[in-house]
Amino acid sequence: MKDAAQEAALLVTGGTGFVGSHLVDSLARLHPNARFVFLARDIERFEERLTAAEETYQLKSLNGLRYDVMEADIAAPGLGLSDAGRAKLEAEIDTVFHVAAQVNHLHSYDTLKCANVESTLELLQLSKPKRPKVINFVSTLGAAVRRGIDGRLNEDFPDGTPISSDMGYFQTKWASERLLSQFHLSGGKANIFRLGRIVGSAETGRCLFQDNQLFLLLRGVLMMGCAPDLDRVFNLTPAPVAGNIMALERFTHDGGLLLTCLTIRVTSRGVR
Repeated sequence: MKDAAQEAALLVTGGTGFVGSHLVDSLARLHPNARFVFLARDIERFEERLTAAEETYQLKSLNGLRYDVMEADIAAPGLGLSDAGRAKLEAEIDTVFHVAAQVNHLHSYDTLKCANVESTLELLQLSKPKRPKVINFVSTLGAAVRRGIDGRLNEDFPDGTPISSDMGYFQTKWASERLLSQFHLSGGKANIFRLGRIVGSAETGRCLFQDNQLFLLLRGVLMMGCAPDLDRVFNLTPAPVAGNIMALERFTHDGGLLLTCLTIRVTSRGVR
């Protein structure tokens, strides 16, 4: 573990996305001495995308961030890294936050496997005995399988219990969780964060509305002035809350936790 005054090197995938930018904002506030390394397919547009996230979601800590960008692609073999780039990550990075994923609820497991499963394996392999790393992985509630006798989801690293969902995206997250579990059992430091439906900040109201099924539903309800009588539960995770949890100091130097990050449950009867 590094002294708090020392510079920590944090690798973040998906750092300009909705969840990723909130995580980086929280990390920058809680770890002011940290140096960030981002992976991007288009290095020239990275600063533009980071600035857009800062302005759109009002994330003030993204301004003045200390960072480097490396050309990479999570869907490519070996993350699309050069040999020199990979060696640099192996030698310099302390902690990994793997947020990036190809999110599509219609595509099959085989279609999403490279971006969502093989990328996880590649990042796990960056952790070497001479320079071990903490690997933090952003998963989804849809990957949860095991429940206790009270019916509640277990917050333990997954075993071999198969996932019943036929959704390729959930299957890829379950497969990645299994990789993290094996890494953990072999002595590696890993943490898994299962998120619900991502919503925005209660303070700013800034959210990712485009292509969001829940918000499109709510928009239709407001436009029509009536609502369907749905017997459903929506588990919501505000992005700033998820970012603050994942940025806690213990997750930069220790592993062994699987957390279900939910703060709001919405049913047809209201908010819980």
